Amino acid sequence: MKEIIAANKRKDDSMLPSNTKSRKAAFRLLLGLLRRNNTLMEFFLTGCLGPLSEKLHKPKVWDYAPPNQSKNLQEFVGLRNLGCICYMNSILQQFFNIPAFRYNLLAVDDGANPDLQPFKGEQVDDNLLHQLQKLMSNLELSERSDYNPYEFCFAFKEVDGRPTNIGEQKDA
Repeated sequence: MKEIIAANKRKDDSMLPSNTKSRKAAFRLLLGLLRRNNTLMEFFLTGCLGPLSEKLHKPKVWDYAPPNQSKNLQEFVGLRNLGCICYMNSILQQFFNIPAFRYNLLAVDDGANPDLQPFKGEQVDDNLLHQLQKLMSNLELSERSDYNPYEFCFAFKEVDGRPTNIGEQKDA
C-alpha cells in the first residue's frame, strides 16, 4: 500500500488500476485489507484520505452537479435529457435492456454511407439506423455516466420531416 501511495505522489500511474474491472478489484482488495487491520485503516484515513479531502473543491452553490466525465463504478450509462425527451429516453433504455434486440440491431449493416448534414455547427449523420446503433453502442461500452443523444434527436424526424423538437413535451 505504501508503494501505491508513493507512486501516486510521484504521479507514476504504472501501479494504478487502468480499467473499471481492475479498479473494482483493487477497491475490493483495499476494503478487505482495511477491514482486517485497524492500524492500516488509521494510516489510510490520516495519510491518504485526509490530505485528499483538503484538495477537494467544495461547491459554493446548492445546485451543484458533479462532472459527468466517467461512470466510475456505476453499472449502466444513462441518456441525458436534453429538454422534453424523457419519454424517448425511457423507450430507448427499455429497448437497450432487451439483449436480443440490442445485439441484433448492432449487427445490422444497411450498406449506406453516412448521410452527413449540418447541425449545430457540426456534420451529423442523418441516418436513423446509424444513430440508433451509435446510441446503443455508447450505452453498452461508454465509460461516461451518460450519453448525449442530440445526434439521434436530429436523425429521428417528426411527422413533418423536421428533427425532433427537444423543447416540446410529448408522451410515450
